[in-house]
Amino acid sequence: MRNFITTLRVSLMKGLAASTYEVRKLPRPNYKLVEYAERELPKAGWSYPNSSGPVVEIAVADCGIGIRSSLQKNPSHGMISSDMQAIEMSLREGVSSLRNPHRGYGLHHVTGDVKHNNNREMTIRSGQGILNIRGDGKVTKDYDSPTYSGTIVSVVIPCYST
Repeated sequence: MRNFITTLRVSLMKGLAASTYEVRKLPRPNYKLVEYAERELPKAGWSYPNSSGPVVEIAVADCGIGIRSSLQKNPSHGMISSDMQAIEMSLREGVSSLRNPHRGYGLHHVTGDVKHNNNREMTIRSGQGILNIRGDGKVTKDYDSPTYSGTIVSVVIPCYST
């Protein structure tokens, strides 16, 4: 189970949206996540039934500096006025706290996968912002939730029997 969760976590954050539910071995651990959070990362994955059938939910969380503070390290992003603006900005292709053309694709790719699969859902929480995106096109925003200093990204994927 531990390898399964590690594989899903790395796939999620590397933007391998199409393979977030594949179980495969990775050649080495990925330290990129710790770099963003600036702290060690808890992670979780679980399966449970819901109204539309069984699902797997993968969550990656940290108690770090949050998306807004992270993105503000890169002066090319300009002034970021709210946590929700930072969350929405982080979903754009190539947006990263680092000035590296090979960074900033993970959340963009995962979001694209969710939007193109009717039965998936993604929630991002950072600071006072919560953004929920569903595959059916529904987007929910909460601009004034209780402050969470780090970041939580959760993706719900339905289980299919073969």
